[in-house]
Amino acid sequence: MDTATAIQLATVLAGGVTSSVIVQLVKKYIPSDWRLPFSLVLSGVIALLALWLTGSFQSPLNATVITAAVMGVAQTIYAVIAKAYVDLDTTPVTVTTTPTVTPSDSGDAK
Repeated sequence: MDTATAIQLATVLAGGVTSSVIVQLVKKYIPSDWRLPFSLVLSGVIALLALWLTGSFQSPLNATVITAAVMGVAQTIYAVIAKAYVDLDTTPVTVTTTPTVTPSDSGDAK
């Protein structure tokens, strides 16, 4: 493995981990409907930063691969964390039984 490939691989992994960490840190401030779009946009921005750091803008193939890899790593880590830890901001569901009314309890006694 040459140096350029190693640098690109390290940048992809670092970008994916960084994106996931940022999403997890700010997740409680983002409405649940906006978390997925936010994480995708953040992954895209970090992928652009990875492209700039590795100088891969000159090659469209490298740019596409690095962008997809950063976003893939970030989303995979985010999904693993989401599966491992159930959202802590949800309230527990309580199950209550509803009373049933029988004809003798309805007040229509004759």
